[in-house]
Amino acid sequence: MEEYRAAGYFILEDVFDEASVAHMRQTWEEISDRRRGQRKSPHASLLMIHNTNPAIVGIVRNRTLVGCVEGFLGGKVKLIQSQLMHAGPGSGGFSPRQDNYYNRADPRDGIIAAWIAVDDVDQSNGALSVIAGSHLNGLAKTRRDWLYLLSRSPDIAKSLLRLALPKRGKQENDTGVIERFTYAEVPKDSMPIAAVMKAGSVLFMHGDTIHFSGPNHTNDRLRRSLLTNFVRTGTAFAKGRLSARVSFDVYAQ
Repeated sequence: MEEYRAAGYFILEDVFDEASVAHMRQTWEEISDRRRGQRKSPHASLLMIHNTNPAIVGIVRNRTLVGCVEGFLGGKVKLIQSQLMHAGPGSGGFSPRQDNYYNRADPRDGIIAAWIAVDDVDQSNGALSVIAGSHLNGLAKTRRDWLYLLSRSPDIAKSLLRLALPKRGKQENDTGVIERFTYAEVPKDSMPIAAVMKAGSVLFMHGDTIHFSGPNHTNDRLRRSLLTNFVRTGTAFAKGRLSARVSFDVYAQ
């Protein structure tokens, strides 16, 4: 806890055992195969996947994971967001950001990200990098990439359609994270730390911690992962214009 409070992140190994990791990989492969059969992108990033996939529900309700989150946040918790990622060979990374810029958790320490590694991760296949201690300064200055936002116009339209049509809301959300057009400015002279992780490990990260990822430079390695965001019960958060975040009970059987 002292390291987490000081650095704004902490990696715990073996949160998920080998059997659990194998089941997660099978789930990712089944999702890819099904989408391929539907003539959709097999390696799309899927938002709020816990709303449509029972196997993901089992992951976010894993007692070891939830227990760790309770320890870091200091009480009972709720899930507010999930994102399934593949990051195959040649895929790009994402620019620096802070989760609280979007989630707006109140209090600010009432939220935590739990990034679950489904494969071994290092700098060659696009490991996350964090700016240690950046959470202590609150939200950083930001810049916006309007050209990127323009390039995602079709996805914005799809997201708005999902909000307007309840039937569409029950389908997988493969529109991507539109809000990523806003990037956090990394403090000068800061030294990013690559989060090298073994499959089954989890990176727990404060909502104000600046983080980003690099591209996957390999020819044959995936960087499959599941990003989850939890809040301590009683913490307020922003629903989001397109994300439609709502509390999800991680204690139900």
